[in-house]
Amino acid sequence: MKIYIISLACLVVGVAAGATSTYLMLTRHYNHFLESQHAIMAVDQVNVLSHLKSGKGEELMITLEEKLPEWAASIPSIIRNPQRANEVLWQVQRYYEKYGVEIPEALRPVLDALPPRPPTSCELKQ
Repeated sequence: MKIYIISLACLVVGVAAGATSTYLMLTRHYNHFLESQHAIMAVDQVNVLSHLKSGKGEELMITLEEKLPEWAASIPSIIRNPQRANEVLWQVQRYYEKYGVEIPEALRPVLDALPPRPPTSCELKQ
């Protein structure tokens, strides 16, 4: 009986130690991922600001508009959460509608497949 209790205690301690080390390892990797994402976002925003300050806003806008269909078309395969993917694609759809930019043919099937978008908070207030 004594050996059974000692074995059970060792098992519990081993499981607790393994769970703790796994948690700490995953937390470290997740935090590193968040740091990387934040760094990428910050560098991207500095790049946008640099283009705007140097008077290349129009050039930047053209470049981003050219890339938008490619980025938007890849969203359903990259973002696995359908609700989150829809939210991003609804923003893309709003951009095309708001500024009267023609939706490229390559992107049209992706945006046409979207469910009806919910109204924004601004639209609800009106």
